Amino acid sequence: YGSTLALELLRIDPDGIRSSIIDGIAPVDYPDDFAAYGKIFTRALTQLQMACNDDEACRDEFPDMAGDVRAAMSTVREAPVVIEDAIDPEAFPSGSATFFHDSIGGLAFISLYGSRTYPNLPAMIAAAKAAAEEGSLDERMRFLTGMSGDVFGDFAEGMSIAVTCQLGWNDNAADARAADVAAYPELSGIVSTDVLNKTPELCREFGLLARETTPLDTDVPTFIANGQIDPITPPEFAEYILPGFSQAQYIEVPYAGHGPTADDETCMSDVMRAFLDAPTDELDMTCLEEEIEAPAFVGPMWRTQGVTNVLADSFDEGKKGLLLGGLGAISTLGFVVLTLGGLARVANPSDYSVGADMGGGRTLTWLATALVAGGLGTVAYGAYSLSETLPFALIFGLPGYTRWGAVALVVAALPALLALFQLVRHLFAPRLPVGTFFGTLILNVAVVGVVAMAIMVGFAPWAG
Repeated sequence: YGSTLALELLRIDPDGIRSSIIDGIAPVDYPDDFAAYGKIFTRALTQLQMACNDDEACRDEFPDMAGDVRAAMSTVREAPVVIEDAIDPEAFPSGSATFFHDSIGGLAFISLYGSRTYPNLPAMIAAAKAAAEEGSLDERMRFLTGMSGDVFGDFAEGMSIAVTCQLGWNDNAADARAADVAAYPELSGIVSTDVLNKTPELCREFGLLARETTPLDTDVPTFIANGQIDPITPPEFAEYILPGFSQAQYIEVPYAGHGPTADDETCMSDVMRAFLDAPTDELDMTCLEEEIEAPAFVGPMWRTQGVTNVLADSFDEGKKGLLLGGLGAISTLGFVVLTLGGLARVANPSDYSVGADMGGGRTLTWLATALVAGGLGTVAYGAYSLSETLPFALIFGLPGYTRWGAVALVVAALPALLALFQLVRHLFAPRLPVGTFFGTLILNVAVVGVVAMAIMVGFAPWAG
């Protein structure tokens, strides 16, 4: 932890430091309940639930996030997620992969780190519980077996243990584990008891013994910040070190997670700049205390498996995603061309050939391609926006509004089929240009193809 390094530097060389800014506090002399993962996980979920409860719609839809996480973990604990046909043979040489309850709880835990995830997090948790109970996690998580590297990010566990051994954290973690498991039997399961119990033995085996340390006592002007919903270094840890700072200014940033000083969506940078300019002056932190708004929580997810199916297929060197995208591109391009052509005919009605309309076929084709363009655009935007804020949620579906995009896709088949019917009826019309015939044929076949592929991969509005 950077904050641990900062505290040690303050201890070692206070005369060489004019001022300091620390957030996400991990004290060198950790409290006894360090690594009480169930406790701090529950605390973070409770804080998020309190924010959700202030929003009537969120409170009604997601009344018990901690209970949903416990239920999902309990379901997977009893029946781990087994994927018999793992995609990457190098990562899974046996051909199968198993995800345990810690993976499901870990998704929620990791997602609590940054405040950008909070608007979608209650919906993701509810969708995860539903997916666990319906037994669809094996299908939804299969694409993860095709990802290179660590699914949950690169983490040098050996290096981490080597450092924490010398800080003495591992001994504290093992001691606190039994009490944490007893108090929070399910949520404490995001970390293995075996790992925590064996780590102190590894520390001693490799001679990585804890260094003796004492609580820090410094008069270096320091700005200390902690996120209200920080799931790994909660505000209690910051409050623990405060007595050792005679010139500290502290704020618990509302609705913030781990590392609030890095949040570029608040006035934090202005507050830090003011502190660095005059570290002994009293800071005006009104903007952080009063102007940060609660998360704009969203409603339930559309629990489609379309995204995960397309990803799994692509990692498996399939072409379904490419085919869907290609047909969608043809349809969207047709919509643009037909729209511009329609505007041109309005501007120059004398150049418009009535016979070439094929009994409304041109209008039907425009409507079909418009529905595809709008539907695919809605689904694609929902997937993109979720991937930018809470990518793990894609395992469980898409934002609720994207279901309307799927509805538009399915409805597009009707005008497309009617347009093809009209095309056949007017096949030998004397004023039907060859270009109009083939253009209409290609566009409507593409629309029907998009609808068929969308349903095949799991984007049907009734799916999920």
